[in-house]
Amino acid sequence: MSVFRDKAMVSRLTNLLLGSLLVLLPLTSMAQTGVGTAAAAGAGTTQSTGPRSLLPPGLGETAAPTPDRAAGEGTSGGILIRQLDAPGEAAAGLLIASSGGLGSDLWRGSQAGVVHDLYGRMPFVSQSPAARDLARRLLLSVGTPPAGSDGAALLGQRMTHLVTMGEAESAVALAEAAASGEPNDPAFSRPLVDALLLNGDVSRACDLVAVQVRGGSRDFWQRASVFCDLQAGRRPDAELTRASLNETGRSNALCDELADAVADEIAVALDDASALGPLELAMFRQAPKATLRAVGAPAPAIAARLATLPRLTMPQRLDAGEIANRAGTLPTAAVSLILGASDAELSAGPFRQAAIGVANASGIAARAEALLALWDAALLQGDAPLSAAMAAPAPANMIPSADIGFLAPVAFRMHLLNGDRDLALGWLELLRRRATAGEGDAIRAQIAALPLAQVSGLDPVNDRRLGNWRSANPDGAAADRQWRQILLLMDAVGSPVSESLWTNALQATDDTDAAVARAADPALWRQLVLASGSGRKGETAQAALALIGSVGPGALDPATLATVVGSLRRAGMAATAQRLAVEALIETETARPGKAESGLPAGD
Repeated sequence: MSVFRDKAMVSRLTNLLLGSLLVLLPLTSMAQTGVGTAAAAGAGTTQSTGPRSLLPPGLGETAAPTPDRAAGEGTSGGILIRQLDAPGEAAAGLLIASSGGLGSDLWRGSQAGVVHDLYGRMPFVSQSPAARDLARRLLLSVGTPPAGSDGAALLGQRMTHLVTMGEAESAVALAEAAASGEPNDPAFSRPLVDALLLNGDVSRACDLVAVQVRGGSRDFWQRASVFCDLQAGRRPDAELTRASLNETGRSNALCDELADAVADEIAVALDDASALGPLELAMFRQAPKATLRAVGAPAPAIAARLATLPRLTMPQRLDAGEIANRAGTLPTAAVSLILGASDAELSAGPFRQAAIGVANASGIAARAEALLALWDAALLQGDAPLSAAMAAPAPANMIPSADIGFLAPVAFRMHLLNGDRDLALGWLELLRRRATAGEGDAIRAQIAALPLAQVSGLDPVNDRRLGNWRSANPDGAAADRQWRQILLLMDAVGSPVSESLWTNALQATDDTDAAVARAADPALWRQLVLASGSGRKGETAQAALALIGSVGPGALDPATLATVVGSLRRAGMAATAQRLAVEALIETETARPGKAESGLPAGD
């Protein structure tokens, strides 16, 4: 039974808070990590004057007088903007080195064509929290671009990645920081319009659409202008554009259906949301009688918005929320609110029920038991990072204690997956105390946690203790593969083990043919090695992200994984390298048969 009683009141409150979270949490994150820092290092601060126009004076608005400040500087929503000369717009960013950026020299030594190509190879979404964090820092970093770069195209690639990975607010802030005067360049304008539409800023999006249409842009821009004309009450103009699109065979059936729903407020039931893009989602939002029969498989950035749309049923919002949360496009706090809603329990699914149990658990002991159930469900689904993200608020507010010592192995791993090293250490120390006291289950769990503790740097390198892990896991091809992965990752994070442990690995059976790891693209692998060896930091991050792909580091073969981790460490991204290694180790240990017998935590 949910702890919430007044269903109507809770539903209204949940919807209000969810709407606020989608707007405020990305901005809060920006403030905490330094987003909102000057587009160029060394700038001062000024009073915010509201959203900055993304059009040059004379296009859709009148230039407003600005207060006295250093030449070329302005503000937008608390973000200091410095007008930069070309190629300054491509150099702009929201993170400097001291606030999480990769450094202003991240592209030193890189060739423009290679940088553009690697952006094209990077995944737009990833199931790896560490990879998502690295991608966000890369895309938002202040940095002088390679000579010969197409500024608008490079900026557009960065914004497109941000929009697709659920960072629409950051994409708009990046555009404002760049202070681009190129609204006629579709490479810049298209991702910006997408971001504005996702944010619900239809007015500013339509200003940019009008510029493109006046400049002769067609297809998407004409379809967008139909929506904008309808929103502005210019129905004859909208119908004229629709007629032109139909006559030339460039109409879009989904946009036509949604345009009718907006114009006439007729009921429309879409089969699912799989085909919705930012424009179609904006039209769906504005059509009061538009509904979905099912969620389907929308893009994660779209799913994040659907999860907070009150018009959808709770099961549909939960479907969308799981898609978004798996790709990191929905804030954890928003997921918790959805799961805590009074009618969420009506939704089926063992993994979902476990997450709902965490959200609604009352009392420390009950919450600990619910977290174990969620972890068990995640192991069955093969998605430990998702369970850690969905559970994040619960273990973060729990103090390690003997009363809930049984939670230590799981809480330790959840915090590592979420990048909370200090919190993970607290649970690891509790596990050590229980093991020292002679508790059998704690001794086994501590041995199982040894590789994670040493790869993450929470435990000093200790060959004897690693040897204990090997002694507890001596047989079988899966154990042999895991052992080789552990030793490779110890090398990669800069904590190599002794030759005696490698000798043991050489004696193990080679089971390469049975491995199911994804082989690396040779061209990407080579580019990673070259970039890392030459100190090209941005390029190293790009190639590493491209190799990791959308699935995560656990899908890589051990040698490629070690190359990725080692390259990032040598390029100055040691913390990211450790997080990726931890993710891969946890995926490997949770995939092994007989994991409970080897000390892996389970809820039973």
